[in-house]
Amino acid sequence: METTVYSISTILNTYLLYLITYHSTFGVKLYKYLLTIDAALDLIFGFIVLLAQPVAFSCDGYYVMKLNGIVAGFSPGLDCFFLTAYVFFLHSNILWIPVQFFYRYLLLCRDNIRGLKANILIATFTTLYSLFCLLIFVAMDEVREEYQTVGKRIIEKNDWPMHNGGRPIYVIGSYVTEWRMLAYMTIGLITTSLSIGTVVWCEKHISKYFRELGNHTNVTTQRMHKEFHRALLAMVRIFLVIRKV
Repeated sequence: METTVYSISTILNTYLLYLITYHSTFGVKLYKYLLTIDAALDLIFGFIVLLAQPVAFSCDGYYVMKLNGIVAGFSPGLDCFFLTAYVFFLHSNILWIPVQFFYRYLLLCRDNIRGLKANILIATFTTLYSLFCLLIFVAMDEVREEYQTVGKRIIEKNDWPMHNGGRPIYVIGSYVTEWRMLAYMTIGLITTSLSIGTVVWCEKHISKYFRELGNHTNVTTQRMHKEFHRALLAMVRIFLVIRKV
């Protein structure tokens, strides 16, 4: 399943970069830079994940690496950096999809918002969603040592042989009642719910705009709008959102 998901992600991001480079005109430069950087980073990350399977395609895989000593040689600071980067990329699609729709809504449905004002709104919107992703990481940082402890305990109790690519089965049980785990799950659900709500609300207004647009614009303008929408839809990686929830 993970191979399929990340293969689709890699293909979509390659297609998205092609559209951005050759077929789209952007009204807000900040949005173009954000979209390009995110697509490029997500493309690289998806490709790395494909190469690294089955060891490192999920957070559980990270703990398997820890338990096997694969990354034990790194300093604590570097180890924390790798985990931070991994969690950020893991949740990046939940962050960026509503940003794309919000920008699209501003561009099409709010004629009074242009230039610096649009840049400020996009930057504010992105910052707020980034804070949610940061909260996800903070909550996860609190539980990762508990995960590792639980994993070691289960491995020792069952005398499982651990080797590269092995995966301990975490039986969470009553641990799910811990407030830190509940906080981690709650923040993830809130972020995802806000993202879905933003996408649905913006898409409703965007669809209304396209219906009202009709044949009142020239062919070049219509083609630009269609290419914009194709690039936007390429960002809606439903499989990845489901995978990361």
